[in-house]
Amino acid sequence: MRNTYKIVVVTNKGRYTLKAKGEGKPSEICHEAKSLAGSIFHSPCVDFVKVEDKLGHVFLLLDKINPIFNENIPSEYADQV
Repeated sequence: MRNTYKIVVVTNKGRYTLKAKGEGKPSEICHEAKSLAGSIFHSPCVDFVKVEDKLGHVFLLLDKINPIFNENIPSEYADQV
């Protein structure tokens, strides 16, 4: 089964959307998407990243401006959605 996760990245230059797709367990693809988003988040020009599935369930939200809103939902929950 093909699983798709959307990675939203907001920088000081604009907003970008990436898609992470893969075969296998949803939790594995979700984990890879979250790992990629976390790496992108450490760039100095990035203010915000979010990983969500095609139904809109958010699995990762990192915000440098408002860190109180940061969320990291375990990838294993992707298998239950």
